[in-house]
Amino acid sequence: MVDKAASSEIFGKLSTIKISDAQIDPFGFCNAKCWFCPVRYQKNPLYAAKHMPVDLMDKILGNIASEKTSPNGVVASDFRHFYTAHYNEILLYKHLKEMLGLARQYGFMTMILSNGTNLTEEKVEILSQFKDVISGINLNIPAFEEKLWMDRSGVVSTTFDELVNGIRLTMNKFPEFVSSGAFSIGVNIPTQDSLYDAGGWMKLGENAPQIDLSPTGEQFQQVQIARSLFPGLNIYPVSSLIDRASFLAKEKVIDNSEAIIRYRGATEKVVDCSNGMNGRIYGWLHVNAVGETFICCNDYNFDYVFGSFKENDLKEIWFSEKHEEVIKNALGLICVNCASAVWK
Repeated sequence: MVDKAASSEIFGKLSTIKISDAQIDPFGFCNAKCWFCPVRYQKNPLYAAKHMPVDLMDKILGNIASEKTSPNGVVASDFRHFYTAHYNEILLYKHLKEMLGLARQYGFMTMILSNGTNLTEEKVEILSQFKDVISGINLNIPAFEEKLWMDRSGVVSTTFDELVNGIRLTMNKFPEFVSSGAFSIGVNIPTQDSLYDAGGWMKLGENAPQIDLSPTGEQFQQVQIARSLFPGLNIYPVSSLIDRASFLAKEKVIDNSEAIIRYRGATEKVVDCSNGMNGRIYGWLHVNAVGETFICCNDYNFDYVFGSFKENDLKEIWFSEKHEEVIKNALGLICVNCASAVWK
């Protein structure tokens, strides 16, 4: 039986909340297998581990630009930025230069989110030609000692020396990004304060690596090493990690479930998302490498797809019955296990 009240509320939000952010994955594959990422435990979905054709990227960005300027468009008039991440490695995208060219054409900017292993001379040179459309470069690197880095990142295609050289090359090519902090490295290592028993959001499972969580433990040590390797670069620790709506909890790696229960109290119904200005459900557009629209960055296997740019335009997709149906299903399933859920 259709819940007309829920459908009416969902459609009302779709009609009034504009898309303020976009996450477009042009290449659904990552060459790393970081211990805190689903890619380590299950391959990227094979059907979407493809290079997005340039004409499809053109259509998606063109639709966003058109809706942004339309009086009744579904995109916010101040939309200017899109991300290119979904458990992938953007620097492996074979049409990287063309994508950045399209961003320039439509007046958009993007951030380079990478594991750093593909900062080759060729790729860094391409990036340097598009500084006007790159809002920042952010690398996700979990360790800075060779053996530990290999274990924590799972990278086998690049040596640690190549990683270090690539970062230094990028620093030389982007000195203004270094000085402003727009070139940064996030070091994903939890500490004792991250854990549920200390008031944090996570528990480490039996398949998590053995980490010294003390104040002078692994996080402190690796951040200090990184700062000595790359003087002047914005190096910051990332302590609180999420289980990706219970994906990593099932793998016995990271579990947020007890913290979610503590946060929600006696409430039983998820009504929205707190991730981003307007939440992932209504405020974000997520697109995979084959042009499918899906509900959220935590939807690793694309179980919540509601449209395709290969078949329809953005406005048709956004106001479709399928979109309403998928949101309603998600609120009772994937969202219930998410640290960003808003509970009624």
